[in-house]
Amino acid sequence: MYLHSVKKSTSWIPAYITLGIIWGCSFIFIKMGLEFLTPFGVAFVRCFLGALTLLAVARIRGFKLPRNRKAQLHIWVVAIFLNVLPGIFFALAETAVTSVLAGIINAVTPLMTLIAILLVNREEKAKTFQVMGLLIGFLGVLTVLGAWKGFGDNPLWAILVLLSAVACYGISFPYTRKYVMPLGIQPESIVSMQLVLATLTLLPFFLFDGVSSYSPELEPVLAMIALGVFGSGFAYLWNFK
Repeated sequence: MYLHSVKKSTSWIPAYITLGIIWGCSFIFIKMGLEFLTPFGVAFVRCFLGALTLLAVARIRGFKLPRNRKAQLHIWVVAIFLNVLPGIFFALAETAVTSVLAGIINAVTPLMTLIAILLVNREEKAKTFQVMGLLIGFLGVLTVLGAWKGFGDNPLWAILVLLSAVACYGISFPYTRKYVMPLGIQPESIVSMQLVLATLTLLPFFLFDGVSSYSPELEPVLAMIALGVFGSGFAYLWNFK
């Protein structure tokens, strides 16, 4: 019984670590994608490839997309805050800042999630040690950034855009937990619909201004494939689980 309990409590760790590695690499992939795509293009392509990947997974496993309108609406809200807006914002900011800075500021996500929980989902209370841990982590982020020295060569607008992207993440997680997970829909179906709706939302922006170069090199193309298949495909499936 004890061994079963230990195995169950640690079964999420490998996927969690893998998720951190994949999303950690996504910022350099975004930077590379910007060599031939605009911020709209990066956001669209990663969602499009992620949607294709998850639709294939759902088909293989026999899951269908949710047909309930209410469920689709909630999942679309998640897609806006977890895929559409952050996808555009991170890519836009990385036209002016490094991928390293974007990744460091992304570390503020847990704190933003806590704030969203306290403001939106009053039913879920954060424990004191969780709040203290997140505040210590936030101080660590400020230390790494050298906040007391100012923003250096990084423009303020790009910093604010990055923080806006992180704020979107902070809203999406408690919203998902409160409105989507109780629906009892399989994760494969949820994330597939999420990426499909994000792709459809971004399609007009991509058609308007999505490509900056029609003769890209191989490395940026491979980076976008990795970002879409893993960073916006399997990663979101693991995140829901």
